[in-house]
Amino acid sequence: PSFWASYPNFIIGNESNGDIVLDDRTEGKVSGLTGFNPFHCPKEFTINNGRKITYTRPAANLKYTNQYNGWNTLALPFDATLQIDNEVQTPVTTTAAGDYWLRKCTNAAADGELTFSDTADGTIAANTPYIFALPASMQDKDAVFTAISTAEAPITVKASDNVDYSSDEYFSFRAAFTPQIAQPMYLLTAGEGAAADSFVLYDKGNIASFRAYFAAVDAGSLGIRQLSFGAGSGETTSLS
Repeated sequence: PSFWASYPNFIIGNESNGDIVLDDRTEGKVSGLTGFNPFHCPKEFTINNGRKITYTRPAANLKYTNQYNGWNTLALPFDATLQIDNEVQTPVTTTAAGDYWLRKCTNAAADGELTFSDTADGTIAANTPYIFALPASMQDKDAVFTAISTAEAPITVKASDNVDYSSDEYFSFRAAFTPQIAQPMYLLTAGEGAAADSFVLYDKGNIASFRAYFAAVDAGSLGIRQLSFGAGSGETTSLS
């Protein structure tokens, strides 16, 4: 029907018929997909001709940091940049200062010590689990992750099954595009005082879409009840 063109999140053939709007559930919101409902994409599609795809994490669903705590998890089905109040924010990288912190897991040891590192290129890549932290100056502001297509550079959203996991021998950092319910998983939990955040094992854990969690590669690793940030992984440097 012709009226479909006025709604987001419709795919016709292999191409989006309009903008793709992804959002955590907020009271009174009736349009768009939500972080508490599944994002299941059985077939790759493209977004073209100036259309965009966005995911909004409301301020109420974010933690902020001054120096140690305030980490959040993130996994998106598209390459994105972060915008706050319509201003593009650049993450800290291995070589440059930035506006916020974005890190990938580079090691998950047998004893549960995690190593997170700044990215080299400062990009949020599709189908990749991250932790990120926003400074206190951004508190009470929604985080909008955005990609805008052009005729020369369409956006490709891959099928949901084509998801990259950061996996080590003992623990795997996983992207959640559909809610994971009542299963063993390590979820990010705020530490006490100045202690760095950690991932704590929940025997029947639940996690919403567009977030990330750790899973044990085999049942023997579940004897580790908490995965902790290694030296420097949970601290944040000065921003630009």
